[in-house]
Amino acid sequence: MSVSPLLSFCRPALIALFLPLAACGMTAIQNPYYNMSEVESFKTYGAPDRVMLLEMHGAVDGMTNADWARILSNRGFAPRLTFVDDAENPPMTGDGTKAVLRPQYRLVAVIHPTQASFRDTMCQNPVSAAPATADERTAIRFTFCAGDRGVSEVRVDIANPVTEQELDSIASPLIQTLFPHPRPGRTDRGCGGILPPC
Repeated sequence: MSVSPLLSFCRPALIALFLPLAACGMTAIQNPYYNMSEVESFKTYGAPDRVMLLEMHGAVDGMTNADWARILSNRGFAPRLTFVDDAENPPMTGDGTKAVLRPQYRLVAVIHPTQASFRDTMCQNPVSAAPATADERTAIRFTFCAGDRGVSEVRVDIANPVTEQELDSIASPLIQTLFPHPRPGRTDRGCGGILPPC
C-alpha cells in the first residue's frame, strides 16, 4: 500500500472548518497525519462488526477508560464504531454472537504524550508524561493503529480540567478526522464550492 502524508488537499480544509468552533472552548484539534493513502479498508478489516479496542495511556481525574470508550463511540461518519476498553469481553452483536474484535487494530490514546510518542511509536511504545500543574491545556494524541504501524493520527489540546462535556463536544470531529469518509479521486471536483478541488 502506498504511503502518503495526506489523504487529499481537501482534508486540511475540512479540519480548518472545525478549529474555530473548537477554539471557543480553548480546545484545538491539530491537523491530522495520515501514514497510509486511505483509512477505510483498515477500519473495515480491523473492525468487521464495527467494534474497536480503545487503548488508553495516562489518566484524567474522574474519568475511567470505559468513560472514554463510551464518549467516543458512535461518532463521525457512518458506519460508526463502538469502542471498548476490554479486549476480553467484546459486546454482543444483533444476532446474539460476540462481536469480532481484532485488538491489533485499535485506537491508542495518550494523555500528555512524551515528545517521542507519535506516529508508529504510538503503536509500539506510547508513553504518557507527568502533566505540569500550571498547564492550561491537556495534550492528547490519538492514533489508529494497525499492528505496529499508525494509519492515522491527530492531537487534541483540551482546556483544563478535562471533563466529559469537553470531550463530548469534540468527539465527532475527532473521530471524523481519524476515520475520514472515503473521498473521490483527486481529479474529481467532488468537494463542493468552498473547498479546493480534490
